[in-house]
Amino acid sequence: MNEPCLTSDKRYPGTMRVRRVTQAVSILLLVSMVTELTCVRFSPLRCQVFGLPFDLRLLAVLIPMLVMGIVLASFRYGRVFCSWWCPMHIFLEGIGWTGRQKQPGRGAVTWAGTVLLSALITLAVITCFVPWSMQLSAVREHGWSSTLLMVDTGLFLVFFILFGFVRQRFSLYACPYGLIMRLFKTDTTRVTFYDADAGRCIDCG
Repeated sequence: MNEPCLTSDKRYPGTMRVRRVTQAVSILLLVSMVTELTCVRFSPLRCQVFGLPFDLRLLAVLIPMLVMGIVLASFRYGRVFCSWWCPMHIFLEGIGWTGRQKQPGRGAVTWAGTVLLSALITLAVITCFVPWSMQLSAVREHGWSSTLLMVDTGLFLVFFILFGFVRQRFSLYACPYGLIMRLFKTDTTRVTFYDADAGRCIDCG
């Protein structure tokens, strides 16, 4: 199976270095969301990214511009979002699931990484909109029956299933970005070769 993708490529010197920096920024963004440096608050209405305040009306302009930039870059370079920003790809690459490597066993380290990343993304999503003080207050007041805690648990289970069991199959069959990119595939789109029997990429460039 051929899938449009962007990894390192000799035709684009420096791509890997820039991609690593971009991936590091993506991880830092998640951490900043957990620590409330990046968040959206509704009472009073405010927003900040890496601690810098932003007018929500400005984000309404910047976010569509960012999306358009990703789309345009995808036409030129392939699925840049997948290998530059997607948490799933960063995780799979981190555990050696992609590339010309043997498929690793699902050992304790891999599962520990699955739990940690699932918890990090869950906390990032929740804390981005609900401050820690409100989360702790809800748990103290309602205990295990807290609606917020149930939402946390549900999100964690979703991410755990995605990272622990679904993995690259999500990118191949369910990712909205991936499905859209298939529609716009051209003769110049670079591809990666996926071995369905082995369950991994066998040639990612």
